[in-house]
Amino acid sequence: MAAFHKQEAMHYKGIAEAETPRHTGYVMDSNRQCHSFEYPLTEAEMMELKPIRERACRRVAYHLALQRKYERAASFPWLPVTPDPSEPQ
Repeated sequence: MAAFHKQEAMHYKGIAEAETPRHTGYVMDSNRQCHSFEYPLTEAEMMELKPIRERACRRVAYHLALQRKYERAASFPWLPVTPDPSEPQ
């Protein structure tokens, strides 16, 4: 369980701490070669991402706490383990 929560925390951390996201576009030249290019998101698109990043930060904290909980449970198996809290929205 600890490994699962560590993996989930790293996934959400990547979302929360991602550098400025960009769109990727593709064009084909006259030789039928495909080329990609990137361009930044608009201010409105960045504002749409803000709640997603905030939610990802909450999920990082949640999964790191559960990782610590299950590592402790594995180290001290005779101690009781409390139920997991619900995942943050």
